[in-house]
Amino acid sequence: DHQHRSNLCIRGYLEKSEENEAKLIQAVLDWATSILPDVPFTRYDIDAIHRVGPKRLGRKLPRDIVVQLWSYAKKEQLMRKLRNMSSVMFGGHQIQVFPDLCNETLQWRREMHQVCQILKKNNINYSWGYPVLLRFSYGGRFYRVETNEEALEKLRELGIINKEEAMEQIHKMNEMLKFSRKEIEKEEDLQEKGKLDEATGVTSSL
Repeated sequence: DHQHRSNLCIRGYLEKSEENEAKLIQAVLDWATSILPDVPFTRYDIDAIHRVGPKRLGRKLPRDIVVQLWSYAKKEQLMRKLRNMSSVMFGGHQIQVFPDLCNETLQWRREMHQVCQILKKNNINYSWGYPVLLRFSYGGRFYRVETNEEALEKLRELGIINKEEAMEQIHKMNEMLKFSRKEIEKEEDLQEKGKLDEATGVTSSL
């Protein structure tokens, strides 16, 4: 994930027919400045920018934008501010902004889905660490786990779930992973053909 570390993925920004790289860069810089007016953003803050996937006639949804920022610190400042906003606007449209992660990290986060659901259900705050780390606080202490099994064992030790619940979650995870692996293989096949599926924000037309 090192090469993705300073990347952002912007979903929902209107795609204009006259759009080019220079205009897109300026639009993103203006937007970033509106989010963090006290932080200077210049052309040199963006190393690269592109829309994801080929442009297709008749497509209703705009393609995702991947932005590679020069400064990881500025990327983190943006993400911290965005997390505290109820809605994010860009060019008059509501958008979503995500860290741009590699397939391996996305797969790891899928594996941690059941754990996150348990934490949410019990009103336990958690956050993602870099690159594959889950942090949470409980009973005035902080914990960090790197695998689904480690997380479930820790939740069992803390009395948040019992042994039967832990085994049930492991079974659910295994079933989910079977589906996820099939989806990843399908996505990789489409990417080789220059097409991306809906999971990446682009609808394929086979």
